Amino acid sequence: MEYKICAFSQCFNELQNGNLQRWLKSVKRYCNYICIFNDGSTDGSTEILEKECDIHIHFTHNDWASEIEHKEILLIRCQEELKDVDAFLWLDMDECLSENGIADIQNMVKNMIENHYDAYYFWNINLWKTDKFFRTDSQFYMAYPFVRLWNAHRKLHFEVKHGLHNQQHPANIYHTAQSPYFVIHYGFVEPYLSQKYNRYKEMGQQGFSLERLNPDAKAELSP
Repeated sequence: MEYKICAFSQCFNELQNGNLQRWLKSVKRYCNYICIFNDGSTDGSTEILEKECDIHIHFTHNDWASEIEHKEILLIRCQEELKDVDAFLWLDMDECLSENGIADIQNMVKNMIENHYDAYYFWNINLWKTDKFFRTDSQFYMAYPFVRLWNAHRKLHFEVKHGLHNQQHPANIYHTAQSPYFVIHYGFVEPYLSQKYNRYKEMGQQGFSLERLNPDAKAELSP
């Protein structure tokens, strides 16, 4: 039996930085559906998403502070229209599932359903400044797992909150298991690291939540 997997994400101007192309190339290898909330892209991403997505919600403007509300809108639409989905896989546009994770994704969905897990959580490999090194200090390596693979055999919903750094998975996920595989995160590769740091600073982020993204921060790296 082949389990049906839906790639679930949000997009804002990810064509110009190459993230959209890399993300689509990856998820099309193992996902049956692609569902995207488009936060007002203006760089050509919209035209590609119109062709590639099974569900594409195009918002009028960029509003990252409402990202959980947008996720909820997309999730409701997915659950209404895609009745045969077995699992949702949430990956941001600057992330890709590792090769061994792709190879074993069907077994993970099978185990999740048969063992009545609500979801699998994954650790990130956070590339830093270039795609040649990743961070290994405690705040970046195996410190914050993300609940990404969600069992779609039940109705899911988000707890909608406004602002940054809210819970990114549905509120009614309780019983989770650890995936043995990683997600590769490209969002700290330059020039996007500096752009992200400056954007969060402009939005009022302070303290560790901001300074962890400082390109000049002392970092422990591994190739």
